Amino acid sequence: EQDARIAGLIHERGRPFVIVVNKWDAIEKDHKSAKKFKDALFDVFKFCRYAPVLFVSALTGKRCPQVLKKAKEIYESSQKRISTSELNKIFERLIAKYPPPVYRGEPIKLYFVTQVSVAPPTFILFVNYPDKLNFSYERYLRNGIRKTYPYEGVHLRVIFRKRTKKQKGIDRTVYSKQLTYHQRR
Repeated sequence: EQDARIAGLIHERGRPFVIVVNKWDAIEKDHKSAKKFKDALFDVFKFCRYAPVLFVSALTGKRCPQVLKKAKEIYESSQKRISTSELNKIFERLIAKYPPPVYRGEPIKLYFVTQVSVAPPTFILFVNYPDKLNFSYERYLRNGIRKTYPYEGVHLRVIFRKRTKKQKGIDRTVYSKQLTYHQRR
């Protein structure tokens, strides 16, 4: 419970992290042991499936040097920035594959997306109804970013925001293909 609580705090604060399992030498194992243990581990740590898991033995020193190497890789990953044009291309593909829900007969439009910070990588999506996009669609978008850019060990924040009058002058829309689809219906 305490490990899950600590991992939850790390996740909420957006810090990159790695899960290290010690005393791996003390376990009787076969070729499926690591996978079984990872599955059991992620049953408890459901919120951080993005975190890599390393199996080490402090007694023998087996795989211990990998911990610092992986920590460095994850830190560098958390500092990665994606250009707005590349993000909009990614989201155009994601939306074409799985469009957002319809709210009161009107499609939810995603106008554009931008990355506003790193560590943790934070993405703001400008939409017409930000409160009507649910957690599962947010998770879908987050996982779509992860498939293109492997942010291993890093929690991605996705924030939905209503487009302001100032931004309405920008006529870029990631959503144009879906809009025409809904207009045909």
